Amino acid sequence: MGNSWVPCSMEIETLNKRYILVAHGFYLLVQIGFR
Repeated sequence: MGNSWVPCSMEIETLNKRYILVAHGFYLLVQIGFR
């Protein structure tokens, strides 16, 4: 637990995946809305 960059990079990776999921979900909603 001495390395502070490990949890930081893990947190950034989690936020990145979450942002991708949100963007993909929003894209699907837009596609359904304009169909």
